[in-house]
Amino acid sequence: MEFEKPNPKQERRKLSPIKIIFGLGVLFSLMGALLLVLIEVSLRITESEEGRNLRIFYQRYYSEFPEELLTFDAELGWKSAPNSILYHEKNGWSGRFFIDKHGFRMPLLNQHPTLSPNKKHEKRLMLIGDSYGFGMGAHDDETISFFLNKKTVPEVELRNISSPGWSPEQYLVAYEKYKGEFKPTHIYMLITHINDFFIMENCTAFNRLKPTVQLRNGQNPRLLNLWEMRAFKPSYDSPIWDFRLLYTLGKILEPLYLRNICGVDKPYGMLADYEQDRLELYSRSQNRAGKYDPIWKRFDYIVERMQEKVRDEGSKLTIIILYLGDLNLSSTHGEDYSVDVVVDKVKTIGARHGIDVLYPHEKFKEVEAKGLRVSSPQGHYGPLGNEIIADVIVEHGKFNHSEH
Repeated sequence: MEFEKPNPKQERRKLSPIKIIFGLGVLFSLMGALLLVLIEVSLRITESEEGRNLRIFYQRYYSEFPEELLTFDAELGWKSAPNSILYHEKNGWSGRFFIDKHGFRMPLLNQHPTLSPNKKHEKRLMLIGDSYGFGMGAHDDETISFFLNKKTVPEVELRNISSPGWSPEQYLVAYEKYKGEFKPTHIYMLITHINDFFIMENCTAFNRLKPTVQLRNGQNPRLLNLWEMRAFKPSYDSPIWDFRLLYTLGKILEPLYLRNICGVDKPYGMLADYEQDRLELYSRSQNRAGKYDPIWKRFDYIVERMQEKVRDEGSKLTIIILYLGDLNLSSTHGEDYSVDVVVDKVKTIGARHGIDVLYPHEKFKEVEAKGLRVSSPQGHYGPLGNEIIADVIVEHGKFNHSEH
């Protein structure tokens, strides 16, 4: 009986290149996954309580305004959905908002009738602001618009084009968009000193692109519209940001995105140290050092451009800085911090362009000294706070008597 001799070449079967590549791919994938898990675990272990609170703060902050309250607008970034009824609930407060065909909150019906554009002595009053001007946390008979209609004479017509989350760039764009139709004679810009200025450092807010003032070295500022800033922006209230590795990568990449797309150097939102920035903005020493010059350059540009357009229309522009308390800055951080620093900056810019700047903090403090609450449980102004602002506007513009 003959036996075949074993062939060494047949015993050593060669692996094909595809199998080798596949095997190495699986091996490196497993090693990479293990490495990512180790990094994630280490980031979770080493995350400080301050860092954790900051991350959670921005996750909640970015989801403050639900999608059903805002809809996309190609010029403004967003506004309320036209011809809709919106429902909102927060901190035990609940209410509904009636939105008109333009996407702005309607005043209480049956107050002042719509006036004829040809009425001889008519004054047309326009309010532009963010959620405070809109009346978040206020029912229909508690808003600034309600009290203005109640306190002014019938010759005054009111248009309130405030929208939640807006910043000064959007105030400018909104005025340019609606001035032709509304033809206001008096415009009041309502400034929220807590977030209006930080939002100007970014071309996004609440996960949405918005108009922004671009600053380039050696060039004049210019207003970028949404079509000049086409880019993908992730939603920071997504559960995926619970992964510390993604959060850390975002902190590295977002400033690069903002610098390239928006022409700004500092993000506003989840990745910015909001509390520290807020303190430094209110710091006398930091403001003297000019750290926040880009903010004030943007605001100065917005005010200058808006004042030019207002004057061209023969109208008058006034800025009201909304009182939001002293933010407990002096009690927790010493005398180096003061809201008055920001107020002085706004007043200086206003004076440069011939604009009245009102800051009715004394009126608010008088009410608070009586133990009364100017804010709503929702967190914005309640009826007392809104009525104070309405009184300031009526007194300043003399809207409580007829012209003869």
